[in-house]
Amino acid sequence: MATQYEVNIAITSGADFHQSFFLANPDFSATDLTGCQVFGAVAKHSNAQDALKEGIKTTNAMMFTTSLPDPQSGHYAIQMSALDTDKMEEGKYVYSVVIQFPDDRLVEATSGLVFVSKAFGLIRNYEDDTSEPGTDVNPGPDPINPPGSGGDGGGEGTDPGGNDVDPGPDPINPPGSGGDGGGEGTDPGDTFSTY
Repeated sequence: MATQYEVNIAITSGADFHQSFFLANPDFSATDLTGCQVFGAVAKHSNAQDALKEGIKTTNAMMFTTSLPDPQSGHYAIQMSALDTDKMEEGKYVYSVVIQFPDDRLVEATSGLVFVSKAFGLIRNYEDDTSEPGTDVNPGPDPINPPGSGGDGGGEGTDPGGNDVDPGPDPINPPGSGGDGGGEGTDPGDTFSTY
């Protein structure tokens, strides 16, 4: 009889996932899986799906793709494509792998926790995936001739030197001193009293 064991796995959302297992008998000899079928699912909690019941019409679980690379040595594998893992939100899940033997025995071979994290090395744009690779749909403003600089055909623009900026009052000829054309001005000595 095969020995069931628990192992936690990590899945990166947005990347392909593959995990191999080897099923052994209690005496550590390989369990022959010839003629067996492997089923595996991952869900947010264990009550999301009962993997041992037939006829489930709706499920809150995602199914693994399973394989038997070397059934005589007890080698079985679970996998999920990047498109499927991308549907998973970051967080903690549970998983279960059940093997159906040729005599219809069902054995939960592996189970445990799944820790899902987001892959950020590859950023996918699902809004518009019709553009040719290497072409940018909206490159943004021209950094050499920004809008309003006159070089983008958007009008005269402004002088990059900032000559259109109001420098404020003239510190040499303040308003009312007579040097700004604003009148005679007053004697600075008349406006301040000294003690």
